[in-house]
Amino acid sequence: MRRRRLGTAGAASRPPGSSARRPWIGITADLERSGSRWKAAADRAYALCVEEAGGLPVLLCPLKGIEKVSSVLGRLDGLLCSGGEDLAPSSYGERRAFPIRPSPPDRDRFEARLLAAALRRGLPVLGVCYGMQLLNVVRGGSLYQDIPSQYPEALTHRSSRHDVSVRKHSRLGGILERAAISVASSHHQAVKQVGRGLVVSAAAPDGIVEAVENPRRPFVVGVQWHPESHRKSAATRRLFAAFIQAARQEASLAGCRKRPY
Repeated sequence: MRRRRLGTAGAASRPPGSSARRPWIGITADLERSGSRWKAAADRAYALCVEEAGGLPVLLCPLKGIEKVSSVLGRLDGLLCSGGEDLAPSSYGERRAFPIRPSPPDRDRFEARLLAAALRRGLPVLGVCYGMQLLNVVRGGSLYQDIPSQYPEALTHRSSRHDVSVRKHSRLGGILERAAISVASSHHQAVKQVGRGLVVSAAAPDGIVEAVENPRRPFVVGVQWHPESHRKSAATRRLFAAFIQAARQEASLAGCRKRPY
């Protein structure tokens, strides 16, 4: 019986047109307190969405050593900033004035530095909920600290489903190929002032920003909803397929640059 060469296992499972390897996608983890200790965790659905779209998910634990960010990014082809708690108003130059549930500061500091560096390097980026808000803040934008307090005419955005309108000629519109979709919503903060280089690509009926993107980059997209909550939906599959395709192209370029692994 002929032996299979090392490295060939799984080759048949690669998506058509893929590069020699699956693109490595860093997924940021939240910090959760367990007694006197902190644990890094992320919803497994993020990893499954990445895997099913053809990527290799890698969980990124927030590090104390910010200087290690470059080393982390040097091994990635894309970055997925996952959901979490609320960004501190001080991160966008405001004082806390409304009810919030702050994200652990160690996560905020590490992820903000990681995301800013990923944007400078031109890596494909997908931000989800907290991740979209962080993208906006890193680019100099601001947030509504609490939608019910500051935008009382808004829909219920926490633990609900509602429709969003997608801008026709946006990158997101081209990916989803739909003018409107129903989304899983779980947030009480939202984009107020849009960050530099970003444009709004989707909004709720009440005007709350539901997606932003950088039209000058191959793939920098943030969505306020949770696509991973309905990973079998056509919208989620299209979004992650486009993200992984952009990361696959980055992996191919990295191979040309002979990036060490």
